[in-house]
Amino acid sequence: MLQNKKIILASSSRTRQNLLRSVGLEFEICVPNIDEHKISYDAQQQGIKTDIIAKILAEEKFKSIADKNCDYIIIAADQILESNLGLLHKPKSYDDAFDQLWSLRDKYHYLHSAFAIGHYHHNPYIGVETAQIKMRNYSEQCLHEYLRLSEPFYLDSVGGYQIEKHGMLLIENIVGDFTTIMGLPMLSLLSELRRLKIICE
Repeated sequence: MLQNKKIILASSSRTRQNLLRSVGLEFEICVPNIDEHKISYDAQQQGIKTDIIAKILAEEKFKSIADKNCDYIIIAADQILESNLGLLHKPKSYDDAFDQLWSLRDKYHYLHSAFAIGHYHHNPYIGVETAQIKMRNYSEQCLHEYLRLSEPFYLDSVGGYQIEKHGMLLIENIVGDFTTIMGLPMLSLLSELRRLKIICE
């Protein structure tokens, strides 16, 4: 794969890093410093749609990195889980993860995965993809067993599960791209990388 520009991934997510590596991209990592909860809360108070909030967060992460790295293409991303109870964030503990996953049991929820990509002196391209997930009607015993198997990775993802690990045990069906569920919609991102001539057609 031809890659003619240096890339920074503005994310600490191991899953996003592995997705980029899986297609042969080389990149550096720089973790953005923004107050995600405040930005998300303020946007909700303004009545902004959830998928747009994901795009706002991705753009803010992009901005926090781009001005300091003028020689790089920046890729920033964010994911929001929308359920019948509202927006969920990464769980802070075992009990928090259990409560989140129990609230999703036997229900649909939506994962909005957004990315921002560009150069520091240009407005970034911002895309978002949405996946619909239906969780199984799992038992408390099953959920405890899942959390035991996936510790500590359930703390790394909104909703407390990772589809690429043991999270598949909890899912009944999905509608949408697998990488969108993982937090970085790769087909859309690769299309934009080609359009920007960062990778070959």
